[in-house]
Amino acid sequence: MMNVLTYLQETTIAKWASEARRDSLAVFGIQPLALQTYAASLQREGHTILLASSLYQAQRIYESFGDDYANIHLFAADEFISAQLLASSPELLIERVLTLAQLVDSHEPQLVITHVAGICKHIVSPEQFKTYSMNLKTGIELAPETIIRQLVEAGYKRESLVLEAGTFAVRGGIIDIFALNHDDPIRIEFFGDEIDSLRFFDCESQRSKNEIDAVTVIPFVDYINETTTASIVEYLPDAHVVFYEYPKVEQTFEHMLTDAESLLEEHKILPFTDLDVVTAKNGHSFLAVSMHDLPDGVSVHQAHVRNYDDYRSIDYNFDIIIGELQKKLEAGWTIIYTSANNEIIPFFTENEYQFIEDAQQLRPGIISIIESDNHHSESFEEDKIYVVAHELFEARASTKKKKKHTPIMRDYGQVIERLEELSKGDYIVHEQHGIGRYLGITTLETNGGMQDYLDIEYADNGKLYIPVNKIHLIQKYVGSEAVVPKLNKLGSNQWQKQRAKVSANMNDIADKLLQLYAERERTPGFAFGPDTPEQERFEAAFPYTETPDQLQAIIDTKNDMERPVPMERLVCGDVGFGKTEVAFRAAFKAIDYGKQVVMLAPTTILAKQHYENAVERFKDFPVNIRMMSRLVPQSLQEETKRSLKIGGIDLVIGTHRVLSQDIEFKDLGLVVIDEEHRFGVENKERLKEFKTNVDVLSMSATPIPRTLQMSIVGARDMTLLETPPQNRYPIQTYVVEEHDSIVRDSIERELARKGQVFLLHNKVQSIERMAAKIQRLVPDARVIFAHGQMPKALLEDIIDDFVHKQYDVLVSTTIIETGIDIPNANTLLVQDADRMGLAQLYQLRGRVGRSDRIAYSYFMYPKKKVLTEVATKRLHTIKEFTELGSGFKIAMRDLAIRGAGDILGAKQSGFIDTVGFEMYTRMLKETLVEKGLQQKDEVSAVPASKVGLGRDIELDIRVDAYIPDYYISDESVKVEVYKQLDKVKDEQSYLQIQDQFADRFGELPEAVEELILCFYLRNLAKQTDVMMISQTRNKMQMQFSKTASGKLDRHALHFLAKNLKNKLEIEYTGVGMLKLSVTTIKQKPKEWLHVACITLEHIKKMQQGGR
Repeated sequence: MMNVLTYLQETTIAKWASEARRDSLAVFGIQPLALQTYAASLQREGHTILLASSLYQAQRIYESFGDDYANIHLFAADEFISAQLLASSPELLIERVLTLAQLVDSHEPQLVITHVAGICKHIVSPEQFKTYSMNLKTGIELAPETIIRQLVEAGYKRESLVLEAGTFAVRGGIIDIFALNHDDPIRIEFFGDEIDSLRFFDCESQRSKNEIDAVTVIPFVDYINETTTASIVEYLPDAHVVFYEYPKVEQTFEHMLTDAESLLEEHKILPFTDLDVVTAKNGHSFLAVSMHDLPDGVSVHQAHVRNYDDYRSIDYNFDIIIGELQKKLEAGWTIIYTSANNEIIPFFTENEYQFIEDAQQLRPGIISIIESDNHHSESFEEDKIYVVAHELFEARASTKKKKKHTPIMRDYGQVIERLEELSKGDYIVHEQHGIGRYLGITTLETNGGMQDYLDIEYADNGKLYIPVNKIHLIQKYVGSEAVVPKLNKLGSNQWQKQRAKVSANMNDIADKLLQLYAERERTPGFAFGPDTPEQERFEAAFPYTETPDQLQAIIDTKNDMERPVPMERLVCGDVGFGKTEVAFRAAFKAIDYGKQVVMLAPTTILAKQHYENAVERFKDFPVNIRMMSRLVPQSLQEETKRSLKIGGIDLVIGTHRVLSQDIEFKDLGLVVIDEEHRFGVENKERLKEFKTNVDVLSMSATPIPRTLQMSIVGARDMTLLETPPQNRYPIQTYVVEEHDSIVRDSIERELARKGQVFLLHNKVQSIERMAAKIQRLVPDARVIFAHGQMPKALLEDIIDDFVHKQYDVLVSTTIIETGIDIPNANTLLVQDADRMGLAQLYQLRGRVGRSDRIAYSYFMYPKKKVLTEVATKRLHTIKEFTELGSGFKIAMRDLAIRGAGDILGAKQSGFIDTVGFEMYTRMLKETLVEKGLQQKDEVSAVPASKVGLGRDIELDIRVDAYIPDYYISDESVKVEVYKQLDKVKDEQSYLQIQDQFADRFGELPEAVEELILCFYLRNLAKQTDVMMISQTRNKMQMQFSKTASGKLDRHALHFLAKNLKNKLEIEYTGVGMLKLSVTTIKQKPKEWLHVACITLEHIKKMQQGGR
């Protein structure tokens, strides 16, 4: 089936492309679709490189090809040569390596779109790329040490656990690799030096998925050493190079040379590939929009000038566009109307257009509508063809982007538990002994057997060795950022006092919740009816595709509104994740049923942004909208007040001004509150009056942990928006030594694409001088500064001017509001980044990257400053994790705690820091269950307050139950698997954990088999009410509680003993307590442990009613 681009490859411009293969050529009057046609036509005859001046331009050209076209690649590189010497985020590297992997063995003509920095970049040669690619097959002899060495040389990083692309892990006779060219990581199991099996495994569960016979692992670097370097040109022999807008290409190259001059002199980088060398070795042509874009000194064999219509400059004047199309139809032109969903063309009658599926069905004199992801309208006058994109009739249409699959893009939120496992030196919280410091795992001999213990340090050099089968008694301490907890003292009552204080606070929270529930149930509300056709029309007018989270939030909100009790719902999600649309649909529903709506924001800037968005969203519907803030003239405010009172206004958006006592509503039905925790105490009290019997929808951009949902939101329901919007790119993140050239170049590059820049300078006393320095560095930039000590009105005016593009660069302290959406600001420069915490850096970076452009963030530290180990680790961490929706695996939990503190208040933050986040949430859950506010099954099986009071079982038995270092050497992995062992509670989970160990770590040593059985036995004992497990010389004994003993059927027990071939003895003590003994004579520990487990499994079934 022929698509539009293939059809255009039969036009005159395609013939010119064929000419260019023979002689140098220039074509002027090039627009996006003609550019695609020319490049695609060249590619049909051989490899082609399309060279743009900048990464931004190359990216836009690449995207314009859409999904209909194969063998097209983007080769992107850092545009600052100095940035290539410093830490940078991995996305560009990943894209480059994936491109090289596809080019190195390709037998079909390829089209590579790149830019000046890309074509000049030194990369690994094709031969070296092949050398460092590993072809693995089952049955071949290849020593594990050889694979490990080659992985390190090829850029892979050794980790204890494989969670992301570019890492590998080694455990005994198993190597795990997450290769860049596969969706899932690979597990290699060896028999000596022979590859015994190859299989893919799941990154989250670490379990194998499917076996494979062979697999290729490509390098994770694009540069290995300077002895065998190449450029992208070497990967495409005899490629034709297309220079797009040559003067800009040349200017960029000269600028790059200047930027790198000192580095070249110091031999820190290799000389660039000269553009003259590229043109001398390869056929080439020049494309440009204007005839003036071919400078003096550049000669071509032939030049062509195209005439074209550019309707983009008509500002969507439909009359002019339709008139031109009518003329072209009458003149016998072929009109191609492209639409992603075959939408019917407006303004034309049915006999003037046809629907087609194949471009071969095109004919002149009629409009042909074909499904295509083309977004460009353009005329091909030489051939009387006009391509009209549906977007020409949609001023607000958004362009669909094409992105390569990149395996590194993971939802790190799903693995947050694993990533919070213990490392040496971490603070921990023990249920009974309080806060200590974890020093590692120690293997000790006890009762004649070897067992693992967690080594915990307490105040005054106190030591506590915790058996690993009691790992559930501790959690990692997590508190607010920069809080260093105080170690508790063993043997003192200090910890009990801390817990008692927090427990009393929990009861206060629970009592307030009970009161809220009671008030809510007593208060009558307005039950809105089902959606009307008008509501459906409003929702259909939303120009974007809703995320699944957004749709769920909309459903939840409307369901709440249709109930007869007042709604109390909180919608949480980052800026741009779709909260506002949820609010607008709720507002429309209320207005549709004759109610008034008020939307509150904590600042005038946020209120103004909401107002402007509402006016745009409701413009096609009869909704009267007004704003109330200090920006509105007093006379208009008075008119709005009068109109609200008589019902003349449907939706009012404003600051706390709307909460004034002189504001009255005729029939208020819905209150929408944005960032409620940022309102002052007085305003919050007034809000309570507002909320008495109307529906309330609150919105927050602050991350809130699910575990604190009840206490944070009170009696409210909650919806989380966690899915990032489409068409957003990861933020390119650089960690750099501060240098004027980086500051200047990054600002100039952003201004060149008409964007804006944030520069964070967190010192009020010198911020004005810094703004003046930036003005000197970039004289053409419009620079303004802002800080928190300014009068509030002035600060808001400055930020409002920046939002509305009155300034190019905003130099500010950390006061920039997180709720403000400034999609045009896509470069962030942060000075003294080494002084900031991870969570703060993460939030700062979130202020850019809110549009469909690549965003850049530069975290800078002072020249020649020796960074502390903590600062270095922090800056490298923020650089590594740049993907949208990743949850940012280290900082996210801290953000959540900060969010909890923001909404619960400083008092609750203090309580969290006293006992740690995990203990706080666990205690809160217990209290809520006791008060009947939460279901019991939502709380962990063993409540924190009950641990150690008869529920925990001591295993006084002589067995080797530990994990040898040769089996698992990494202590953090040991801790992780011990936590998994704690969940072995039945036969199915016992068998699963055995399989998992064999899969992940290889054949189980006897000590590990016994360890698993000990966990299994202990958990079964807790379920069957066994009080004590001990071992004599020839027996292992299990003593049951008096209650359990009295309920067990003695005949059934004797039948069980008979089936176990007399390995089980039954005895009742004088007080009627059952004691079961398993013989240990002539049996290995794993054998009698297994008998004990089978016994308790049968008793569990008896207790549950089975036999």
